[in-house]
Formats: sequence, C-alpha cells, structure tokens
Amino acid sequence: MIKGRLCLAWICEQNANVPFSRALKQASVAGMNSFDEMDAFDGASLSSRAMAARPTPYLEGLNPAQREAVECLNGPVLMLAGAGTGKTKALTARIVHLLNTGSARTNEILAVTFTNKAAREMKERVGGMLGQPAEGMPWLGTFHSVCVKLLRRHAELVGLKSNFTILDTDDQVRLLKQLIRAEDIDDKRWPARMLAGIIDDWKTRALTREALPASEAGAYNFRGPALYAQ
Repeated sequence: MIKGRLCLAWICEQNANVPFSRALKQASVAGMNSFDEMDAFDGASLSSRAMAARPTPYLEGLNPAQREAVECLNGPVLMLAGAGTGKTKALTARIVHLLNTGSARTNEILAVTFTNKAAREMKERVGGMLGQPAEGMPWLGTFHSVCVKLLRRHAELVGLKSNFTILDTDDQVRLLKQLIRAEDIDDKRWPARMLAGIIDDWKTRALTREALPASEAGAYNFRGPALYAQ
C-alpha cells in the first residue's frame, strides 16, 4: 500500500501536465489500485507523520533552555552552562531526539567525552531514553578512542599500518632507554624521560623529523633529532 502511494505520487510529479485520472489509471495498470485518490497525496508524508507521532518522554523534565537546544535540529547548537546544570542531560536528549525523529542514524552521530566513565554513562542514558540498548554508535566515546578509530581507518594517510600499537608512558620510556643504550649514550646524564619530554614537545607542535627547525638541532646533546627519527 505504501509503495503504491509513493509510486503514484512520483507518477503525478513526473507527469505534471497529465490529468490525475490518467495518472491513477497508470498506477492501476502497475497493480497499485488498492487506494483512493486522497491516499495517494497523503502517502508521501506518511513516514514523516509517523516520526512526528512517536512518543517523546525524554523531553519531560527539561527546562525551556534545554528543550530549545534539544529540539533545534537545523545547524549547530552551542550550550554554555556551569557544572551540574544539566548539560549532559540536554546533550543526551538531543542525541535521542535526532534518532527518534529520523534526523540521523546511530552511525552518523559524533558524541565525544573526556573519560570512559562519561562515555559509558552517556550510552546508558541514550539506551534508557530509547527504551533499548544504544547499539551501533561507533562514534560515541572519548577523544582518544574516537581518534584512534579514525587513525586505524585512515592509517595509510599518515604513514602507519592499521594494526599500530599505542604505548603508554612507561612503555615509551622503556623503549627510549633501549634506543639510548644502543646509541651508547650515558642515560644517567641524559635520562630517557628528558628525551621523552623533548619528543612530546615536538609532537605537540606537529613537527616531524624533517620539519624540525635548525634551532632544535642541539636538543638532547645534538642526538635528539636522530633518535626522534627512529
């Protein structure tokens, strides 16, 4: 029935100069005559009306400012508020509203938090508001987890393999100690943590080995750039 209505609407649109009775006849020939003329016009908006008719219990309990932010679906929205004023509640409700109204699919929403705990809580809240587990939301997570996912997906663009390993601080220092010993550098005078700090500064400034300015050549007793390249 729905398919027939949509097809008839398409026939009328494509044949604007054709009388409606003739368009209806064309639809009947196609096996779509199980609806009346008014249904043909109403069918095109059936899905949008169904979306609008969905219950919205997640809007209950929101203050006017929160509700305005949640229901504004066109363009960006900036929410400025202090701690404990309900920002997360409004953001979570906005995610649910996007899904509930069909404005976005689960894999089209980017929701970034600072901690794993906050990410878990947000996902649980979304699931609670939807009345079902919030599955299929690959872009809901911490800055680190989302960025790692992007890096793995596009690793070749930055000269990496998708199965690269991420080292924590202790692993980084341990690896640098091995490099320092291999280069026969006195790690008492030139500790690995010093080199780690220098490299971290270069990375923070997005400086590759080739882009290091001449003023940085003397770093770590003139050995820093070469070790950085390794």
